[in-house]
Amino acid sequence: MTAINSIFANKKRLTITIILIIAAAIGVYYFYLKPLNNEKPVAIGSGQDFIVTVYASEVQNLYGYQFNLYYDNEKVSFKGGLKSSIDAIGTIFKKDKEEHMLVGATMIGDVPGFSGKNVEVCSLEFTANSDIDSSMFVINRVNTVDADQNYLENVSGWSVKVKVKTE
Repeated sequence: MTAINSIFANKKRLTITIILIIAAAIGVYYFYLKPLNNEKPVAIGSGQDFIVTVYASEVQNLYGYQFNLYYDNEKVSFKGGLKSSIDAIGTIFKKDKEEHMLVGATMIGDVPGFSGKNVEVCSLEFTANSDIDSSMFVINRVNTVDADQNYLENVSGWSVKVKVKTE
């Protein structure tokens, strides 16, 4: 009888452990990841200028990064205004590819990396060539390097927000 009680006690502990792991995962999603991706698509009319801002949920010792920004280049035109929002990252570039734009940036010299949560990383300015909504902008293949030259591929937690210019 004690063996049967022991089996049920272990199953109960296992069940509680699984429930706690699931609850923790849900908590991480709702408190850290969902706030960055909780935006409803923004409608943008033909001829309107707008800003695409890239955010990271968290960075540690960030020295440089690169990512792919996917969008329909027939429906929007890159206007310029590519700038880093992290002061210490002074070198930023873009390269047009067939299906996306490659954006990269780095610090220069022997300087400490940047750390923070819910970080505005960079922004780009576009003009709509036709009526669109902001959901067409997708970021992926985020790669980072830290000040200790550790390279990470396919980093998660990066997102884009789109805002129509009012000026």
